[in-house]
Amino acid sequence: MSQEREVVNRILQSDSREISPPPCAARLGHGLVIWGDNNANSYANVSDRLRQAMTQNRSLRVFVANGYYDLATPFFATEYTFDHLGLDPELRDHLQMDFFEAGHMMYTQKASLEKLKADLAKFIATAAP
Repeated sequence: MSQEREVVNRILQSDSREISPPPCAARLGHGLVIWGDNNANSYANVSDRLRQAMTQNRSLRVFVANGYYDLATPFFATEYTFDHLGLDPELRDHLQMDFFEAGHMMYTQKASLEKLKADLAKFIATAAP
């Protein structure tokens, strides 16, 4: 099972207890990138791939969770990226984002975990064909 799927499953199956955070890794393209000192002061820009994927698969839906006190990603970066994605206007409603009081790993704070669980369950229920 992929790390991303494991984290989502743990959140959805939890009873809002704190869960252990996943390793600091992200799936970019076809490989798994482990963040470390070699990637200091850099960022991944996957907006072109996201636009291509959403254009090719018009059923694709995207949910982004943003932490108000996230020190790992720039504030308003998601909004800026979505606003400049160049996405077909009829696909814009396939993008959804929500905001959480906790920081980058909002699922480690109980109130944000509860909100994240509810938001993800709603997103999955409404995104399913």
